[in-house]
Amino acid sequence: MNLSVYLPFCSRPTWIEINKNALIKNITDIYYYINSKSKNKVSICAVIKSNAYGHGIDLVGEILDNIEYIKLFGVSAIEEAKVLREKKIKKPILLLGSIYPFENFEYLYKYNIISTVSSILILKELDKFAKKIGQKIKFHLKIDTGMGRLGILPERIEDFINEYKSLNNVVCEGVYTHFSSAKEDKEYTLYQLKLFNKCYKKLLSCGIKPKFVHTANSAASVLYPESYFNMIRPGLIIYGLKPFNEVDKYIDIHPVLSLKSKVVFLKTLPKGKYISYSKTYVTKKKTKVA
Repeated sequence: MNLSVYLPFCSRPTWIEINKNALIKNITDIYYYINSKSKNKVSICAVIKSNAYGHGIDLVGEILDNIEYIKLFGVSAIEEAKVLREKKIKKPILLLGSIYPFENFEYLYKYNIISTVSSILILKELDKFAKKIGQKIKFHLKIDTGMGRLGILPERIEDFINEYKSLNNVVCEGVYTHFSSAKEDKEYTLYQLKLFNKCYKKLLSCGIKPKFVHTANSAASVLYPESYFNMIRPGLIIYGLKPFNEVDKYIDIHPVLSLKSKVVFLKTLPKGKYISYSKTYVTKKKTKVA
């Protein structure tokens, strides 16, 4: 026999709160910080991948959609872009992840997503799809300067340029890389930046002038003004999550997410009493616990 137990709504009174004001203040302070460090105007690609780092991609997207200096939203999957478009988010969306299988190109068109190109093969397939639908398609080129994951290797940049210049249906709107150790390893970060600069200059010398150039993640946005170019790509720091412990020395950020609950039981324990599994805590004095 099956038994169904119907519990009252909120029988476990625990919830998450998203502080809209903290989110807006964080990204505003980041914007003014980077532009105080740069001679050129720097805009933002707000990374809201992984469900906005657990904060709710639909909610965060709606809050940030009308902020003018946020030029792009960065997501990691087509499904995330789909959620944003179904919420009537208008801002351009950059897919930071890779497209595979190539049949998924149709969703780039359907949801108006800007693709990342991380290989010559993807570039050629994207051009084929663009020709098929009769429209030019924008993309951002990702260069692997040392992360070892997605991206074309610097030694293949000339091959990319030659292939790109032979195609008629794709437009290189942006170029970027990703730092692997911006908060821990200055020498390696500057090495990555040097490689990127070399590739970027080759693009320019061949007449390829991307509208958006971005390398700085959250840590680099604070520590490396030389990595700004004309756009940064922060993630964690937007939500008040510290990319490194000393970030408060540079910029004042506040947590956006709060996990809250209501106390359901109180008791007073004498000194020397253990609490919870594996004797997690021992009271040092008479203590009221919830």
